[in-house]
Amino acid sequence: MLERISLFFYGAALVTLPMSGVGLLFLLTGRDWGFGLQPSWFFLYLAVGLQVVQTVFGRQTSARSRGLLVFGSFTPTHRVLLAGLVLVLLVLGISGFGIMLAPSGESAGSAWGRFLRQVVQVLIMLGYVIWPALWTRGGDRWRFTWRMLVTGAVLQVGYGLLQQWHYFHPGTLLPLLEKVFTSNPAILSGSEELYLGNAFLHVPR
Repeated sequence: MLERISLFFYGAALVTLPMSGVGLLFLLTGRDWGFGLQPSWFFLYLAVGLQVVQTVFGRQTSARSRGLLVFGSFTPTHRVLLAGLVLVLLVLGISGFGIMLAPSGESAGSAWGRFLRQVVQVLIMLGYVIWPALWTRGGDRWRFTWRMLVTGAVLQVGYGLLQQWHYFHPGTLLPLLEKVFTSNPAILSGSEELYLGNAFLHVPR
């Protein structure tokens, strides 16, 4: 049961992948937290969390019955992923060391806060690399992934056509939708400065 729900959330993560302009935290709290939580991230980590619960507490009858992620033996693919993870952690460690050495006009708490938010984003990106790499194997899984991605692309095209229609025939629907789909200004700003609290700060992103 948990596997089916996890698969549903994984499919939702693929479908909502183009919706980077949606900021769930801003919609829920009315505040920009500086690391907009996109729907795709939210659905992916629901899928991963459920799969972890299934793997830890579910019946361990066989390697393939443990769910979407089948680690099995430590394959060459796993060794490459592990090496990549070690490299990312090394880069993060060097960056953290640089914060301690670099002169800065801002407080240490502010600098480390921004750094930790970047660490969270790196971990999210790692999830997007590792999970599909381990899960998308075999024809059925490739077809499922392809269908979900195409569904998301079609929805995005439909939204673009609605924007074009609204330009020539203004109505009330699109402005309401735009409040949701463009609720992540930190992503959509396209600025090299950090966008936090509905304002640009003189801090490089």
